[in-house]
Amino acid sequence: MKKVILPFIIIASLWFLFVYVYIQTPSDSEETIHSADTALTITEPVVIPPASPSIKWDFKTNDDDLSPKTSVSLFVDEKSYEIGTYSGYCTEIVNTEGALLPNEKSAVLCWWAGSGDEIGVFEENGKLVVKAGLQEEGDSDYAGFRGDFTTLFEIN
Repeated sequence: MKKVILPFIIIASLWFLFVYVYIQTPSDSEETIHSADTALTITEPVVIPPASPSIKWDFKTNDDDLSPKTSVSLFVDEKSYEIGTYSGYCTEIVNTEGALLPNEKSAVLCWWAGSGDEIGVFEENGKLVVKAGLQEEGDSDYAGFRGDFTTLFEIN
């Protein structure tokens, strides 16, 4: 029995020694600086991408006329932008199941009587751009429409 245990102990000890040395050895991307009583390891810098901007919408609806009108404001990182006044009631488009268009970061839909305006914040060439487009309700003969976006302004 001692003949079996002794080789096992030797192999296990060598394995633990190898693992300890491997863990203590700096990798190719690390540089070790030694001083009298401490060792400092410097690794490759970690690049942290810029935080996504905070995008919020605000709506003020006037129901005094025959059709409601809603004033739309946009807040990007606490900076305010007055977008305009649109027919109908406005609500933010929730990005579920691809509700937002490609490169569209956030959007609202102002809707009244089967059609409406979509105002969206799009990312183009690394910049945020506010655009307005049309949406129309479809029926059994017509699939509806979403498009004709025009640029309102660029967010700086």
